[in-house]
Amino acid sequence: MQNALEKWEKKKMTDKAEIIVWEKNTETNEVEKVSLKVVVGQLNQFVYDNEVGVEYFINRKDIKWAKLM
Repeated sequence: MQNALEKWEKKKMTDKAEIIVWEKNTETNEVEKVSLKVVVGQLNQFVYDNEVGVEYFINRKDIKWAKLM
């Protein structure tokens, strides 16, 4: 079980992770930019609505940054 400090640290790192995801509407072919936090939030809402016992989150230390060449 996590204590309050660990929960705060996890939330703090998640809030700092601003990663852009391109969302494409397959019916209209419209593309728009959204943050990964929005995608994870939508996924968690879907999981919650369907009563699946999992939750998804972003942890900044797990993000691998690509080097530009």
